[in-house]
Amino acid sequence: MLTYDLDKRGSTPLYDYLYQCIRQDIISGRLQAGERLPSKRTLAQHLSVGIITVANAYAQLAVEGYITSREKKGYFVEDVSSYRVRRKAAAAMLPEAAEREYFADFKANRISLQNFPLATWTRLMRETLSVHNEELLKTVPYKGVYELRKAIADYLAHNRAMQVDPSQIIIGAGTEYLYGRLLQMFGHACTFAIEEPGYKKFASISASFGNPWKYIPIDDNGLMIDKLEESGADVVHLSPANHFPTGIVMPVTRRLELFEWVNRIRKRYIIEDDYDSEFRYTGRFILPLYAQDTQSRVIYMNTFSKSLVPSLRISYMVLPPRLLERYEQDHELLQLHRIQF
Repeated sequence: MLTYDLDKRGSTPLYDYLYQCIRQDIISGRLQAGERLPSKRTLAQHLSVGIITVANAYAQLAVEGYITSREKKGYFVEDVSSYRVRRKAAAAMLPEAAEREYFADFKANRISLQNFPLATWTRLMRETLSVHNEELLKTVPYKGVYELRKAIADYLAHNRAMQVDPSQIIIGAGTEYLYGRLLQMFGHACTFAIEEPGYKKFASISASFGNPWKYIPIDDNGLMIDKLEESGADVVHLSPANHFPTGIVMPVTRRLELFEWVNRIRKRYIIEDDYDSEFRYTGRFILPLYAQDTQSRVIYMNTFSKSLVPSLRISYMVLPPRLLERYEQDHELLQLHRIQF
């Protein structure tokens, strides 16, 4: 007969505690597959509980597949031996290795947290939640919260000499997400060019979307434009203000060559990755390509991973007007398909 100390249930509902006890006996093998359980009335009398308590516990076990009911015969234990094997294997997993500390860490996804104003950040978070609590619970526009896009547009105007309308800014959960949206928008027929050496993750994302890409060598001035022309690429991804990983700053002469390349054919574009533009050892900031672009051929991308913390996973891109129109059309088409399904 099944016997359990029901006084140990604490605040757990009686039927739930009984269900857990029987379930554990089945998982551990104490109750074997095919074994017949006591009738509801018999078990209720044995445990001095109501028959409804036992009925509810049996019903939950049956719904989850631990027992089965056979008409006029009672309840029988199901075979869950494979589940027991999986449980043992999971319990044997090793804990994750602790993150190592380094005197100097040059990984791209690491920042120093020693100077992060945590107290100020926490205070501002509390103020925002208390003042804008209703707005924060509403559905977020697909481009991102307008107030954030407006603040970014103002920042770019004052600090990057970029005249951008908030409608051109797309907020995303990390740069990889935004790369994915661009790859979807350009389509499989578009060939992308990537610096060599350069940001390898963009090549991996391109491969996952089925887009071809070409590696373009660099020299002391950055991406070699003659090699870019030979590649037949339609879109080039680069970081002219601080090339990753060499730190090369693309001079104005090479930038002019790059603009000549992109303006030569209508379907060509530049993806400017300005991932750490807020940081300079000496001198003022490097003017973005977007601020120098006269033909609306530059897609500007940036992230808060460096200026704030990587865990926020907030990045943004600025689309030129013609691409913005295509992006909005693609979004409407996607929404239409979702409604149809």
